[in-house]
Amino acid sequence: LAAMTSDLRKLGGWDEEYDVVGPAYFSDNALSFRARMAGMRLRDLKPGLKHLGGQTGGRDQELFEKALATNQHLFGRQVREALR
Repeated sequence: LAAMTSDLRKLGGWDEEYDVVGPAYFSDNALSFRARMAGMRLRDLKPGLKHLGGQTGGRDQELFEKALATNQHLFGRQVREALR
């Protein structure tokens, strides 16, 4: 993710609610969704970097799965509320 600081501030920054259980995805989806809802244009760029997979959720598989399910539910709720 790369963005201008001013744009991130307009969106209210990163939603820390996604980190309550543990880092496990959907926070970037939520930020991107809010950006689109605010009329911002998103771009998919290929910077030539390789993603180091399996690092975000840590090594505790049970905690990772709990965080993933919690964040998926949170993201779904936020999208439904925004689209009302």
